[in-house]
Amino acid sequence: MKLSFIIPVYNAEKYLSRCLDSLLNQDENDYEIICLNDGSKDSSLSLLNDYSKKFPEKFNIISQENQGIGPARNNAFKAVKGEYTWFIDNDDCIHPNCLKEIFSLLNEYKPDILNISHIYDYFENNPFPEKLTESLDIKKISQPFAMYFYQDAPWSKIYNSEFLRKNKMEFKNVFGEDTCTTFDLYSKTKNIYLIERPLYAWIERKTSFSHEIYTKKHMETFPTMIETLKNQSEKAPKELRTFYECLMQAKAFHFLNLFNSSELPDDLKKVRENCCNKTNELLKDLPENIYYEIKKRDEILYDQLWHARKRKEQEIKDSYENTISWKLTKPVRMVKKIIKGNR
Repeated sequence: MKLSFIIPVYNAEKYLSRCLDSLLNQDENDYEIICLNDGSKDSSLSLLNDYSKKFPEKFNIISQENQGIGPARNNAFKAVKGEYTWFIDNDDCIHPNCLKEIFSLLNEYKPDILNISHIYDYFENNPFPEKLTESLDIKKISQPFAMYFYQDAPWSKIYNSEFLRKNKMEFKNVFGEDTCTTFDLYSKTKNIYLIERPLYAWIERKTSFSHEIYTKKHMETFPTMIETLKNQSEKAPKELRTFYECLMQAKAFHFLNLFNSSELPDDLKKVRENCCNKTNELLKDLPENIYYEIKKRDEILYDQLWHARKRKEQEIKDSYENTISWKLTKPVRMVKKIIKGNR
């Protein structure tokens, strides 16, 4: 089998059909869809079973007690039969009829990691047209470039399954499980490619766990994420250690500021204090302000690469803003922006 989709599912009844339909609406059949129901309390499991009955050759439905998205991905990966693995979030969707082109590129270039570009907004329906209008372009990218400029989200990559097994891929059950996993995998291969045309729609949804950054789990496990990155840094090639130092300082600067800027109930204030103390202790031996020094040193190159990438993204955005789905959801997006502006 060429490809295995992995979808951790938790209370996704409102969005799940859109996601699954996008995987079924393809121009290749050599794939499976592994859905791991992570203790959903809504009708997600019932919906998954309906799809499985209708398409028994495509679906493998697994259920477990709620453990979190990291363990859900790990357990689902144990069932993978595909040569390649694509992690999909249960409220997102992919471009219809894109697998034929993707399979052709996988067969020709045989990447360990294939980065998939994406769009991000609020969509009622799948925002992509029914067919690809042109062939996909692929290019090889350097390991440092991938580390600095590409997301830690697992859904933005297609992985060689054997590469994941060889490197004992594991998503930790912590805040930042994707950060801990993605960059570690980047550091273990130079066989990295990129498709610039967006094939994945990341749906904006404020009720997702990633938007709730003041939970006990977030603050209790944040130091574990930093410690994991620090351990990975010590094992990574020397040329990548500066990146890890930048990443740790950037994450700490951003999230500790968010934790400290929020009014919390008394039972979480001590958790926050412990989180900050443990994180600062882990970072005390790093070069001071290296994140800002590196950014200043490389700001010319960074700006050139950033603006070149933005120009390319705008070209692609212009092409899909003419789709019917984009036009239909425009009033909804306008209302959301007005609401945000009034807050």
